[in-house]
Amino acid sequence: MKKTIALLSIAGLLFACGPKSQNDSEIFTTINGQKISLLRVDLAPDSATTVGWSALFEDVEMIPLETSEECMIMNSQTTFTDHSLILSTQIGMGDPCRVYEFGMDGRFIREIGGTGKGPGEHTGYFMEDATYHPNEKLLKVQFNGIYPHIQYFNDVGQLFEEIDCPVELVQDVARLEDDIYVVAGALAGRPEYLRDSASLFWFNKTGEIIKTLERVDYPPKNSSGYTPWGGRAALYQYDDNWHFHNPGDDTVYQLEGLNLIPQAIFKYGEKHTPINKIIDPQAWVGTYSVEIIGEREAYWILEKRVITKQKMNEYRPGQWGGEYGADYFNLIVDKTNGAVYNVKLTDDLLGFVPDDYSSEGIKFDPLGQTYRIYQALDVVEWIDKGLEEGSIAEKKLAKVKALRDKIDEESNPVLFLFKERKEYKI
Repeated sequence: MKKTIALLSIAGLLFACGPKSQNDSEIFTTINGQKISLLRVDLAPDSATTVGWSALFEDVEMIPLETSEECMIMNSQTTFTDHSLILSTQIGMGDPCRVYEFGMDGRFIREIGGTGKGPGEHTGYFMEDATYHPNEKLLKVQFNGIYPHIQYFNDVGQLFEEIDCPVELVQDVARLEDDIYVVAGALAGRPEYLRDSASLFWFNKTGEIIKTLERVDYPPKNSSGYTPWGGRAALYQYDDNWHFHNPGDDTVYQLEGLNLIPQAIFKYGEKHTPINKIIDPQAWVGTYSVEIIGEREAYWILEKRVITKQKMNEYRPGQWGGEYGADYFNLIVDKTNGAVYNVKLTDDLLGFVPDDYSSEGIKFDPLGQTYRIYQALDVVEWIDKGLEEGSIAEKKLAKVKALRDKIDEESNPVLFLFKERKEYKI
């Protein structure tokens, strides 16, 4: 039987039940005796402070991925298992993508699945999402173009199961139990698909919806004006539990079966992108949204997107499209004291990665790996320039030269694997 619950913001209740302090440094409140973090992103500085990699990372290891005809990589999407790197790549125009597994030493292990229409095969042009479930040793792989099917593979690359997701045009799917799955929906914009009717959908492997976290807030009816997209939901693993946040709601939840346990509250402030409101498209400029990109024992890591320009047009009644520009910032929230840092990272560990590449794109994997994949063509150029200019860190010089001897412009990408500090120096 399908169960339905309505999604209501609990921030007002939490603030009412929590401490009455008006001090902006207040970082916790309580509900039913449970301690809840307040993520004061409204206090984040508008401009970023440049800090070196060494503020967050003790070291960085450079791992060239094996280059051979059976695992050539053009571009990539990545995730980690507890023992390997999973990487997908497009092969040719319109051809199905391939999914490869590499060891932590860069050695090619195997291809995951295959191309075709049989069990464990796919015809998708790109991999929409991949997530590893460490407790069950299962890798979820989701491709475009094969809706509603989602595949799970075991640790030796064999197909474990194929399930049907009842919700179209989604990416974040989690396996909670043997026959209970959950997928993130949407809370912003005009409803066009089933996805747009709820924040979360619980379902079984045959695609039967068994519960929803219903959406209650929509743009005004019978209106065709512009209403901004709220951003991507975050459904991620931390501390052996699944956590969830959807733009349009201020609450971060922990999932326990069919139940949601509040874990944190965002306090956005007045500059946050208005959700389910009709606005002049130009009023979108200057507003921001946030996405959780990582969580650690002492920190939340967020990506802040600030809209800088827009060219949105109504191409049919109520349907808008166009272009926009945005600046992206890394926000770090200290769980222990509530401090919010807006940082731009620079390479002070190796001495050759340009500033434009040393901050954006670093991944904080749910299993604790922090990494960045760089194309070999770029790495070769950066190292050669660093050697010529003498900018490479002395203690890393031998390893950098050894890496340069192993790769050329035609090599597979290089994995930069960071050793993260437990306590950041910011």
